Amino acid sequence: MGLRGERPIRDLPKLKLLSSLEMTLAIWECLDCHHIYVDPCPSEKLLFELYEKQSSIYFEHLHSADLNSFFELLNENSNAKGNLLDIGCGNGRILEAAVGWIAVGVEPVLTFAARASKFGKVYSSLDEVNDTFDAISIMAVLEHVVDPVSLLRKAFGVAKPGALLIIEVPNGHRFDSWILDRVLRISGRPWTVRTSPLQTPFHLSEFSKNP
Repeated sequence: MGLRGERPIRDLPKLKLLSSLEMTLAIWECLDCHHIYVDPCPSEKLLFELYEKQSSIYFEHLHSADLNSFFELLNENSNAKGNLLDIGCGNGRILEAAVGWIAVGVEPVLTFAARASKFGKVYSSLDEVNDTFDAISIMAVLEHVVDPVSLLRKAFGVAKPGALLIIEVPNGHRFDSWILDRVLRISGRPWTVRTSPLQTPFHLSEFSKNP
């Protein structure tokens, strides 16, 4: 599809880490399922360092309106409030707002996890979770992980029979992105606006509505 990267991340403190970010990454699209992904991916170690360095300026994904919509969807499709697992809980906004639910989170970024732990139990890895859940949320998370399929399999492994799974991912085939990519090609530039592997919010993949 094109290239992303080449320039250091804006607003990132000028540390030794910065020099390793002056790279260009290729963005690909699967011709069968139309999944968009970075290949090769930056290492998980580098990605976690990026999140830690930018934790003070990283935007809050779930605004109040989005949070209200999430809980409307959750409560409308649940017979009763039970155990809720929020994978990639960030600063803990869902944990904080999950009134009536027994809510716990998974968050590997230490700075985020420390904030989220004010509102409930937070695990550093899904591998540490040994309970099962009535509802699982994976909101704006799959696009950040190196292996989203593996994460989904682990999520199903801790879901109770009939559990509700709520997922939010970016649509990699938005019309505005398609237009911008066409403009870049017409102008002779090899870049794409899909994903952001080296710029916040560090997306490694984007998804398609196709089955």
